Amino acid sequence: MKTALVYICKACQGQAPKWSGKCPGCGAWDTLIEQKVSQVKKLAVEKKLLQESLEPLDLAQIETKELNRYQLSLDSVNRVFGGGLVAGSVVLLGGDPGVGKSTLALQLLLDLSKQHQTLYISGEESALQVKHHFARLDSHLAVERVARQARLGSGQNHFPFLNETSLAAIEATLIKERPEVVVIDSIQTLLDEESSGEAGGLSQVRTACVKLLAIAKRYDISIVLIGHVTKDGSVAGPKALEHLVDAVLYLEGDHLRQYRVLKAVKNRFGALGEVAVLSLAASGFIEVKNPAGVFLPEDLKLPPGSAIVPAVFGSQIFLVVIEVLLSKTIGSYPKHMAVGLETKKLELVLAILAKYLKVNIGNYDVYVKVAGDLFLEDNAFELGLAAAILSAYHEKELPAAAAVFGELSLTGEVRPVSKTKERLTAAKSFGFKTIYLPPLPSKVNSELKLVECKSVYQLAEVFK
Repeated sequence: MKTALVYICKACQGQAPKWSGKCPGCGAWDTLIEQKVSQVKKLAVEKKLLQESLEPLDLAQIETKELNRYQLSLDSVNRVFGGGLVAGSVVLLGGDPGVGKSTLALQLLLDLSKQHQTLYISGEESALQVKHHFARLDSHLAVERVARQARLGSGQNHFPFLNETSLAAIEATLIKERPEVVVIDSIQTLLDEESSGEAGGLSQVRTACVKLLAIAKRYDISIVLIGHVTKDGSVAGPKALEHLVDAVLYLEGDHLRQYRVLKAVKNRFGALGEVAVLSLAASGFIEVKNPAGVFLPEDLKLPPGSAIVPAVFGSQIFLVVIEVLLSKTIGSYPKHMAVGLETKKLELVLAILAKYLKVNIGNYDVYVKVAGDLFLEDNAFELGLAAAILSAYHEKELPAAAAVFGELSLTGEVRPVSKTKERLTAAKSFGFKTIYLPPLPSKVNSELKLVECKSVYQLAEVFK
């Protein structure tokens, strides 16, 4: 009988053809274990798999129908989900500790429990702790639900809860109870006895997600998995779950501030980049109805080193402030740091300004920050970033009530961007008077003063 040697990682169950001190899959040290694999056994397994093969479905014969979605009371959160929580979907809700993930999940579950069978599973908090958390949530939700049940003749307000970390016990409960919507807080606390490693490890987290995903699809159960952000900024490990689940939502914001931003970074049932701005109060999350200008200064007048950009987030336009600080370099090499946008985008704009406008900032540290807790992915912010850098360099502010948007090319030209009319409408609604933007293909009827910039040279004229 022929045998072959493979090396199995105790942490991630990955295989390697030869031993090394570091697992090539997960990067863990001293976790590879030698294991013999019989070639005869391998052939027998392949033969068995052929016998158990399934007949593929013909999608052309399947009737097309709309997805069943559960509607939430927070309209902006519905939009982030793509129009509501899809039945049978698995959603990963991530964020830093203390940002309010459990509060938001509990509030959404309380909201859905008015019309659907729900279950809250916690591996981190006891029933008494969750009860106190439940009591602090928005009282009108609980009062409304109690009143509704009273009208229907029900004497108590039911909210099923399970304090469990065993994956096998949770699977059995879900199959038996068949709830419609489940929240699991958190995925890092679950333990599968059939898998190796400790709870929260890569192997355990991945196994738990795969098994819960199978249950969700088979029994049409919507599952929201809460995942904590790790030190490197990823959720539940190095992108271990994002490719498995149907949607990935991030809840971001400083726990010392009022506002939180919920955004979709993956959604199989909706658009990417959708954002909901929520206000965290003692009674729970409150929806910010008109969030486009929530991060704007009241008088629309900014100091040098700042620019306002109407940026696209999903289907919405937000007016955001880009701030730039230039500081003389103390060390050997200048620092470039950006919060709210990619550092490579900052370096690209700096190179364009240095090449065509001879802006000498090689001996300056450059710090960029986007006000609020938004991350800019819309390329239209590039002209606004250039304006903020020039404003900081010349120590001269942009005109009051002015906004800037446009994409920069490597030749220094300003390229047109999508949703120009929508950006102008949003800027006008908040009292802006002047807009610096790319050349317009046709005349636009607007009460705003539109300053077309064909290249960075026209933008530089503002600061002379």
